[in-house]
Amino acid sequence: MKQKCIQDFLCLEEFMNYTGLGRGSAMKLGKEIGCVMKVGKRALYDTRKADLYFDSLTGVK
Repeated sequence: MKQKCIQDFLCLEEFMNYTGLGRGSAMKLGKEIGCVMKVGKRALYDTRKADLYFDSLTGVK
């Protein structure tokens, strides 16, 4: 049985695909909800924090 591998941290392009947003909107969302982690000049987006934010919007537990 194959299991889907979900990454905890995504680059901007992957975060754009994950959220379905464009570049500017994805960057703005990441900054607003505090899921951006900087490693040097690189920005990574924490999908766990993003999922918690989306769950709070929809009321899913």
